[in-house]
Amino acid sequence: MIVAADNHVIADFTYGVLAINPNSVLIAGFDDFNKYVWLDGEIHHNDEVHIRVVDVDKDKVSVPTKTTKESLERLKEKYDKLQQKLKTQESDMKGIIVKSRIAEKDDKTKVAIPNGIATAALTISRNDEVVWGIGAMTMPEGKSLSWNGGRMNVGDSISLKFTDVDEPGKPLSQEFEESYHRR
Repeated sequence: MIVAADNHVIADFTYGVLAINPNSVLIAGFDDFNKYVWLDGEIHHNDEVHIRVVDVDKDKVSVPTKTTKESLERLKEKYDKLQQKLKTQESDMKGIIVKSRIAEKDDKTKVAIPNGIATAALTISRNDEVVWGIGAMTMPEGKSLSWNGGRMNVGDSISLKFTDVDEPGKPLSQEFEESYHRR
């Protein structure tokens, strides 16, 4: 699948138990008013994903499966559902094994956190900047942990495997998400 959009493209992978859509993948693009979706589905235990940055002509871009207009009300509804789920779910330690090849350097990281969500995200912006990040968030505390990430160029790649993780790698940074508790 080849994706592109006027403003930016995201590849968002959420793997954990305390998420609005646990074990989900969203590959979407945005312009000023629309959301274009190429893939909105589930991640299963031991699934693997490989992402590579390429330079491609517009006529080679895959046709989206869905186009919608996003609203603030819909985002608030998703947030409220997550709050309800946080009160009722039990914990599990699901995670992501990340293999990256950035600037011809290979790396491998295990990302997981008890009582939390492990995420991998890739964003391509309007100015062709490609940024990726791997992290997790404790629930319901809202502590955000970051492992790897940074810029990607043509030829760079990351591979993700969604699985149980016994011993995650040490995060590079930790932050308390104060905005998570404002409501």
